[in-house]
Amino acid sequence: MKIYVTLLSILIFLTGIILIKVLPNYNFFPWIFFVIGFSGIPKIFFSDYKISFLQNTIFFCGISILFAKNFFWPGILILIGFNIVLGGLKKNKFHQVRMKNRKFEKKINYVTYD
Repeated sequence: MKIYVTLLSILIFLTGIILIKVLPNYNFFPWIFFVIGFSGIPKIFFSDYKISFLQNTIFFCGISILFAKNFFWPGILILIGFNIVLGGLKKNKFHQVRMKNRKFEKKINYVTYD
């Protein structure tokens, strides 16, 4: 299943690059970020780390729109704040998984000779 999700992401990425090159009046620079972000959408739906891929998608799509619309300075602060909130949600989930797997860790006692 993971290989098909990765192939779908690569297909969306390559299709986006072709569309940027073929369509007139689209510069390559800001819209490549949108293509990178948009290609992560299949991983949001079919992955275990949904918040991580959602954070990446929102950041890359948002940064491309900010560059394209010349709304950089107030918008980047909002975008970074939103990513901090999503990062906080992600940190709690990873911490819970780590604490759940912690019971399997062995404690190693080292013997030192002074």
